[in-house]
Amino acid sequence: ASKLSSQAGEKAREYALQGKAKATDALGQLSRMLEDAGARVDEKLGGQYGQYARSAAGQVNTLADRIDAKDMDELVDDIR
Repeated sequence: ASKLSSQAGEKAREYALQGKAKATDALGQLSRMLEDAGARVDEKLGGQYGQYARSAAGQVNTLADRIDAKDMDELVDDIR
């Protein structure tokens, strides 16, 4: 039973790491999309409005970097 419990824990950690990688990748893609949207908004409405999209992109990118920099134990502690 102890061996199965250990294996289950390892498998759960592996899945969590995969989920973390997918989440940071998705956030990176969202950040790039917001940057691109900012450029299009600049062209159509002006730089002031495009800056909102770029600011959001920066915030999303910062979040992705923070998540990526933490190990799973830190993330679990943050969630708690």
